[in-house]
Parts: sequence; structure tokens; C-alpha cells
Amino acid sequence: ESIDVEGRTEFYNSVGVVRDVLQNHATEMLALLAAPIPDGEPPNSNGFQEMWQDSKAAFLESLHGSSLLTGRYDAYEQQVEKGPPYMPTFAAVQLQVTAPETKIDDQGMKTGPWWMYTMKWEGVPFVLVSGKRMGVRESYIRVAFKNSSCSAEPRPRGVHEDFSLRDTSTETEIETEECQPGVLHVHVQGQNRPPEIWASGIPLKISLPGWTRDNNAKATRYVRESQVGAYDHLVEAVVARQKTLFVSTKTLLASWRLWGPLAAEADLKDQFVYTEADFEGAYVSLDPDGSVSLKKLSAGDDDDASETMMMNSKNNEHDEL
Repeated sequence: ESIDVEGRTEFYNSVGVVRDVLQNHATEMLALLAAPIPDGEPPNSNGFQEMWQDSKAAFLESLHGSSLLTGRYDAYEQQVEKGPPYMPTFAAVQLQVTAPETKIDDQGMKTGPWWMYTMKWEGVPFVLVSGKRMGVRESYIRVAFKNSSCSAEPRPRGVHEDFSLRDTSTETEIETEECQPGVLHVHVQGQNRPPEIWASGIPLKISLPGWTRDNNAKATRYVRESQVGAYDHLVEAVVARQKTLFVSTKTLLASWRLWGPLAAEADLKDQFVYTEADFEGAYVSLDPDGSVSLKKLSAGDDDDASETMMMNSKNNEHDEL
């Protein structure tokens, strides 16, 4: 977000960014993306709605936090009337599935509610990022696909480990090199633009009311014709008794089992102090040692461009690469 929390720090400094955004809003977006959609029941039926909540809860139960990076904007301490401690206003968290103990059935197959998730998502990082006073307000989901046709080394920038902190769906030039990763990008809100979905390097076809294809875009791009307010949409769902847009008690408890320890860690972890300018051109990187870093690529030609590690989740200390 571009705004800060001046005027409501009494609330915010009791929760921080992890409890304010990541545990609820971002987690629900993650579950919508990664939890398998049940089949066998009509989408509006009670049976489907119950199975969908069970699916989301089981997916969240399969996750664990593997690294956490926190920070706060430079004016936060002056805005907080009662402190320290000071809650983080920025966080980048890496989540991964955990392979739990499983049972073996009569055919020698592994069973268990999480086994299907570990098979599909094993080794895949989920990176959730949120922050205040970052210079822009936007929400988006980006999925980077592995390219098995390319050699592992050298790895093209952006494949699997790097996540820009800016919504790049407005870029006019889209990489088309053979070894660029396939990308699916969902622009949810922000920048005074309607929701849109675009894909590069993978097939995409949307046949839903209200979505039209932009034939002028280099990538496959679909744009939502009219945007209904988020709360208007939820009120309509309440009237229609559609539970799929809401969180069940089971899903909520599963979310807190995941985020409770992470929120407690964020409360105690050292934070780096940032300004809006620090996020211009910055991106989150997953390093070989499993830590999350905030990095920035300096301007210049490709031959003399340099990379600076701004912060690392292992020690939240500045370092030069």
C-alpha cells in the first residue's frame, strides 16, 4: 500500500502487518490459488461449499513458514504514541508444504489428507508480501512456471526464485526468449485499473461473463469489463447464501495454526527501516540457503549492472553483493 498508518497506530501497533493482512487477506488469496477445487457437486450446492472449505483447510494444514523478513517505514516510531515495541509494517514470508507422517493402505499406497498437496506442491515456494508506505497501492498474484526444456544453469532471471515488488502487468515489452518462464498474472486491484489476467508462455482461455480479451496486448490478456465493489460483492453473496466467499471456522483455525508462530516470530524479529524509495525497482529473492532477501538491481547496461542485497531474513542486516 502507498499509505501509512498514521492516526490508527493504537490498533496497528497491537497487530502488525502479519496479523493485519497476511494471516487473512493474503492467505485467502493463496488458498483460492492453490487448494484443489472439489468436483462431483454443483458449485452452489451445500455439499460443494462444505467440501471447498475442507479443501482450503487441508491445504493450509499442509503449510509451514520457512523464512520471514520484516521491516517498518521510517516515520512509524514517531507516529506510535505507545512504544516500543514496534510492530512490523512490512513482511515477506516464504511458505512451503510439509510432508507429514502418512499411512500405508493395503495396496502399499501412501494416504492421508495432505498427501495430494505434498505431491503437487513439494519444493514450490509460496511467497506472501505486504507492506505500508511502499509507494504504490496494488494487489496481484503472479505464478512463475518452471521451464523443463531449459538447462538448470545458468538460470534466467525471474525463474522460480525472484518476485518483483511492482505489478508488471502494464509492461509493454514481454520477454519471449526461449528459456523465459511461463507466467500467469492476476491483477486484483490498484493503480485505478480494472481486474485483469494475462499469461505469457502458457495457454490461457477465459470464458466467463464480463471478461473480454485484449487483442492489442502482446501477451494473452483478459480484462474485466465492469468492476463491482468488493463489499458489494460480499453483500450479494450473503443474500444469495453463497458460503464459498467466506472463511469457515475450520479454515480460520487452520490459518491461525499456520500464522500464530509466524506472527509471534515477527513480533520479536529485528526489523529494517525503509523509505518509499527503497522499494523502487526492488524484488524479493529466495536465496540458496532458504532465506528471503530484498534486493535491487541498479540502473545501467546489462554488462555493468550490479545487484544489491538490501535485507536478508536470516539476520535482517544490510549487505553488499
